[in-house]
Amino acid sequence: MQDLVDIFGPYSYKLVYTGEDYPFDVDSWPSAKNLLARDAVSKGMGIRNGITEIFNFHLSQIPAYGVTIDTSTGYLNFNKTWLLQSNPNRVIGTENECYNDCGFTVASANIYYAVKMSNLKALQMGVNWLYLVASSSYLTTYPDFYKWIRYSLGKQSTTAFDAWATLRNAQDTFWIYDNSLNWPGKPYIKNLETNLLQRDIKGGAYTKNGSTKKTNIYGGNSDLGISYEGRQTDLATGNNTMSFFVDDDFSFGTITNVQIKVTYLDLQATQWLIRYKDNNIVSNTSSVTVGTTNTYYTATFNFTSIQFSNSISTGRNADFEIINTGSKDIEILFVRVVKLSPGTTPSGSNIDSSGGGNKDVPNETSILSISFILILLLSSLILI
Repeated sequence: MQDLVDIFGPYSYKLVYTGEDYPFDVDSWPSAKNLLARDAVSKGMGIRNGITEIFNFHLSQIPAYGVTIDTSTGYLNFNKTWLLQSNPNRVIGTENECYNDCGFTVASANIYYAVKMSNLKALQMGVNWLYLVASSSYLTTYPDFYKWIRYSLGKQSTTAFDAWATLRNAQDTFWIYDNSLNWPGKPYIKNLETNLLQRDIKGGAYTKNGSTKKTNIYGGNSDLGISYEGRQTDLATGNNTMSFFVDDDFSFGTITNVQIKVTYLDLQATQWLIRYKDNNIVSNTSSVTVGTTNTYYTATFNFTSIQFSNSISTGRNADFEIINTGSKDIEILFVRVVKLSPGTTPSGSNIDSSGGGNKDVPNETSILSISFILILLLSSLILI
């Protein structure tokens, strides 16, 4: 590898290693080579993975991408200072086209879920090159979703227009039989996150699995394992809060014209609100009333000003928190912090659930003049 990098010299960033950390397709692969992909990146190459469609499997401990399992908690760490992620010239690639192709089958009821989660996984990995096929990737079926993906590719914490966390607990079945790493709840991994973290914290902010269980998404393929989508408060044990932390490089201190969007399951009659800080004063938004329709809704809160300073609730030091103020547990699926263009945010805060249903990644028509790095390679067309 070093010889090849030396030959390319200052253009070695154009080299792309196609392979994976902890390869599992070679029976006699020596353990000393488990991190060959990481080593290739450390020499100066880019990286490409070809199977993020199976978004839970073999994609948790991938140091070549700067993604590792926090063995003390079961959440994922993302190292944004890793030389691959900090150099925009490097290729950070993957493919998402094998849903009903490449020998895989996904039932029509699960297509959006599979498309959504595999592309969220790609973003969580910091991907800036994404191979798609117009028909097999369902580009025209989900245009708004892919528009958001398109604007998000290649963004770093300093250039991103939003931060998000999808709350979940999902098996990485690769680690069932590998004992080189251990963590609480193994082989389950918590959340997919970009610039926004949710963490379970003692003192009232521990969560439990959501009620939505996903399994057998890819027909007879069992690698994807079991996923519990969404996280719930746990009032029975005194935990009525979910704590969130915004990446300081995305935003720290007072910021104007911001939305926080929270997708929740209308599961059982209760209420919740957001606790936040502005001008060093802790405040609560108006409440969201939860019903029993078993439908996903997105509540949108508009802030003319909000302060992210790791100072909500002594001992937890969150940037903002979702507080259950009712008598039954709430279930939260997806949380986004969106930077709006100047002048687009109304005064005060309001709740908008009109975009309900199960489309939990909203249309991006409110985002104006967004610059982005994008190369989507398609078999039938090229979008740039």
